[in-house]
Amino acid sequence: MRKVMETIIIVGFVLLIAGGFCLVMLQLAGLLVGNSHLMDRGNHWFAWIYPCTAITGMLCYLLSYGKKEKVSK
Repeated sequence: MRKVMETIIIVGFVLLIAGGFCLVMLQLAGLLVGNSHLMDRGNHWFAWIYPCTAITGMLCYLLSYGKKEKVSK
């Protein structure tokens, strides 16, 4: 179960970073072009970032309270 949670956390972080980068670049493009509609629609297009962040954060919190793997010497 720990390995599955770690995999979901890694995927969540990758989606968060990639989606956040795209959102910021879209907003920057809208700012440079002077198109406020583009900046506003970017928040709607990338609205999936916020639940992804919440799920990833919750799994990180739960993972910190889980059983630790024993390190063999």
